[in-house]
Amino acid sequence: MITRGNLNNDLGVPMMLLELSDHHRYAILELGANHIGEIAYTTEIVRPDVACILNIGTAHLGEFGSREGICQTKAEIYHTLTDAQFAIVPDKDDFTNQLRRIAEKHTSHVIGFGNTDVSASHLDVEPERSEFKLHIGNQIHDINLPLAGEHNVNNALAAAACAHALNINVSDIVIGLENARPAKGRLNSQILGKHRLIDDTYNANPHSVRAAAKVLAAQTGTQVMVLGDIGELGEAAVSEHQSLGRTIATTGIDVLLCVGEYAKATVAGAKEVADINAQAFADKDSLLQYLQPYLQAQQAKPCTVLFKGSRSMTMETLIHALVEE
Repeated sequence: MITRGNLNNDLGVPMMLLELSDHHRYAILELGANHIGEIAYTTEIVRPDVACILNIGTAHLGEFGSREGICQTKAEIYHTLTDAQFAIVPDKDDFTNQLRRIAEKHTSHVIGFGNTDVSASHLDVEPERSEFKLHIGNQIHDINLPLAGEHNVNNALAAAACAHALNINVSDIVIGLENARPAKGRLNSQILGKHRLIDDTYNANPHSVRAAAKVLAAQTGTQVMVLGDIGELGEAAVSEHQSLGRTIATTGIDVLLCVGEYAKATVAGAKEVADINAQAFADKDSLLQYLQPYLQAQQAKPCTVLFKGSRSMTMETLIHALVEE
């Protein structure tokens, strides 16, 4: 059983647990938080055998005040572990050492992914897939991951580390990774005429937007990013959107179309560092009025258009409008 949708909070996690029955062998549960103590609460309910943190990003930064606050909150997932259980720690994070110290207070079984216990080499990221060599235990396996983006390779390493902790055979881990499929709204692509639309609209935070921009930069044709506001950033909203604009522009994509309250901040950041076609729109209707004729005029030079934004922005409605036109 795996977490369905966004049932990852103090109400959703118990709802998922109530669906467990005798025929389930494993339960893979996402524990989310938008305030300090929420993961401590759900962890007490779940009592995980394997507890994994993917990264310390900036999602819900407005609620936690700092990445340090986010780190402390996420690390609550390790608090119920005993020495018979496993902590999975990211190796390439700014807070790796802090997370490892916290995990080691509860268990001696700490597995790192990224550089140490589970890692990848010979990485080749292509528009719709990634190839790499998986180093796990004393074994090395070639992996053909049907997911785009270096961030998904990191996710694959985390999944492999969790499975390895459960003594799942490495050959089965390889099969699982090579049969992975993106969830709805997670880098799903479709063709529109001569253009390709990438739907990454399920949700967004600064970390995932940067990852999406890198995926887009690896695509063919004219690269267009359609970006909605990122929510729950609090007082850091303007500066975070400016920073996002700068990061997106440095990836080398061709066009950045932003919509929402902070669209102008994102565009301003982008134009600080690159000569990019970056534009801000007050609402999705005005953005659509620009995008539709733009794509029609680009038939001789096909575009790859990636859509991204917080769930509250419902950016997928733009894709629906383009497809139904």
